[in-house]
Amino acid sequence: MNKVSRYLISTILFMEALDATMLYVALPKITMGFGGALLQGDWIIIGFLLAVALSMFVSSWIASFSGAKKTFLLAQLAYIFSSLSCSFSNNLDQLIVFRILQGTFAGIVIPIGIDYWLRLKKQEDPQFVGSKLYLYEMFLALIVGPIYAGYVVEFIGWRALFLIKLPVSVACFLASWFLLKKIKIEERKSFHWRGYLLFSLALFFMIFSITKIGHLSTNYLSIITTFLVAVFSIAGFIRYELIHKNPIVNFHLFKDLKVSIGFALQSIVVIVFMGAIFILSIFLIGALKFTIIETAWIVSSLGIGIWVAVFLMKAIEKILPEMFVITFSLLILSISMYLLTSITIDTPKLWIASIIFIEGIAAGMFRTVNTNLIFHLPSVKNYLEDVSRVFTFINQIMITLGVAITVMIVELNLDLHNITTLSWATPESAKNAYNLVFYILAVLPIVGIFLVGITKFKLKSTKAKKE
Repeated sequence: MNKVSRYLISTILFMEALDATMLYVALPKITMGFGGALLQGDWIIIGFLLAVALSMFVSSWIASFSGAKKTFLLAQLAYIFSSLSCSFSNNLDQLIVFRILQGTFAGIVIPIGIDYWLRLKKQEDPQFVGSKLYLYEMFLALIVGPIYAGYVVEFIGWRALFLIKLPVSVACFLASWFLLKKIKIEERKSFHWRGYLLFSLALFFMIFSITKIGHLSTNYLSIITTFLVAVFSIAGFIRYELIHKNPIVNFHLFKDLKVSIGFALQSIVVIVFMGAIFILSIFLIGALKFTIIETAWIVSSLGIGIWVAVFLMKAIEKILPEMFVITFSLLILSISMYLLTSITIDTPKLWIASIIFIEGIAAGMFRTVNTNLIFHLPSVKNYLEDVSRVFTFINQIMITLGVAITVMIVELNLDLHNITTLSWATPESAKNAYNLVFYILAVLPIVGIFLVGITKFKLKSTKAKKE
C-alpha cells in the first residue's frame, strides 16, 4: 500500500509541475487567440509561479492547524476547480486571475505531498530528498509539458490543456481520500506573518516593476514608486527576520561562504535556463514562424538534456572535483546561450534542438553538483530544514524572475526602436530584440565563473591563515 501511495503522491506532484511547464509553448497561441500581443500574457506564467512560491510557505502552517490530509484534499479540490475555470476564461485578465488561484492551491499541495512521500519512504536527510523529489518532477515535466501542449493546442485548442488533465486530477483526489492516512505535521507556534506579508509585497512589486519597465511610454513615476515599495519591504523583512525566533528565512545560513555562493550560482543558472526557454518559444513561434509542434519538440530537448546529465553525473561526480564541474557547466551554459543568437529561419531545427539539449546537460550537471554541495555542508541544528526551505523558495522565485527579466529586455529593446509590439516588428528587428536577451543570458554564467574563482581564492586564503 505504501508503494501505491508513493506513486499517487508522485503523480499529484507531476501534475502540478506540468501546469508550470506546459504553457511555455502554448503562451503565444493563447495570447494571440485573445487578440493580445505576444508578450502580453506573461503574467499567465509569472502569476502562477509567484503564487506557488508564496503559498508554499504557509502550506505547513495551515496543515498544522487544520490537519494535513484535510488541507491536502481541500487544496486539491480547489486546484481542480481553478483549472476548470482557466479553461473557460473569456479574456487574458480572467485567465491570469485563475492561474494565480491555481498556483496558490498548487503551492499548498506540493509541500504536504512531499511530506507524505517522505514519511511513506522513510528517508534519511528528508529535507534534502524532498527538495530533489520535486526538482526531478520538474525535470520530467520539462520533457512532457511542451510536447503535451504542442499537440493539444495544435489539434484541439489551448482550453483543452486544462480539461484533459482534469480526470487524472479528480482520480488523484479520490485516491488520496481513500488511500492516504492522516499525518501530523509539527505545529509552527509562531508563524512570522509580518515578515511573510512584507516579503510577499516586496516580491510582487519587484516583479511587477520589472515587467513594466520595458515600456518607455509607461509612467515611470509609478514604476519607481512600486520599486521603492519593494526595496523598503525587503529591508523591513530582513530586519524582522534577523530578530525573530522562528524566521521564514534563516539569514545566518549565508555566513557560510559556500552556502552564499551556492545560492548565488543557483539563482544565476535558474534565471538563465528558464528565461531562455520562455523567450525561445515566443521567438520560434512569433518571429521565425515555427509551428507549435516543432517548437514543442525543440523545447522538450532541454528536459532530455537535464536527465542525461543527472545519469551522467552519477558516474563521474566522484571522479571530478565539484568546482571543476560547476565551472565547466557554467561555461557550456554561456556558450549555448551565445549560439542561440545565430538562429535564423533557415537554421536546421535539429541544430536548434541540439543547442537546447546542450543547455539542458549543462544545467543538469550544475544543478546536481551544486545541490549536493549546498545540502552536504556541516550538519548543525535545523540546518537541513532551513536550507531546504530557502533552496525551494529561491528556485521558484528565480524561475519567475527569469521570465520577468527576459520579457523586460525584449520590450525595452522594442520601445527603444519605437516598435509598439512584436506583432508589428520586422523579422530583423524582432530577431535583434531576442538576440539581446540571449547575449545578456550568455554573460550571466560568466559572472558565475567569476564568483567561483573568488570562492576558490578566499577558501585558499582562509586555509593558509589557519596553517
